[in-house]
Amino acid sequence: MSITPEILSAGAGVLVSLFLEFFPKFKTWYDQLKNSYQALIALGFAVVFGFIIFGFNCLGWWAGKIPTIECTNAGVQELLWMIFLVFSGSQVTYLGVRNIGKKP
Repeated sequence: MSITPEILSAGAGVLVSLFLEFFPKFKTWYDQLKNSYQALIALGFAVVFGFIIFGFNCLGWWAGKIPTIECTNAGVQELLWMIFLVFSGSQVTYLGVRNIGKKP
């Protein structure tokens, strides 16, 4: 099995969610926010991650090293799909791990 941009995106979403839920100082601040703001922060991470990959690819920094997104209209559509995957992976992971370590 080869690593595709979709697998990379979903994995990044999982990592973002784990970061938001378990990074000690950030978690205290993050837990005080409303759920809608928490989702917006996760979406923001997804957008930033997607545009970093897209930008690095367009600059030729990652060419041939990891699956990349083309610098075309089709590439932008793929970027939007990957942002959706990062956000979805993040939200699903958050729902699965949000109660770990909390006392009933």
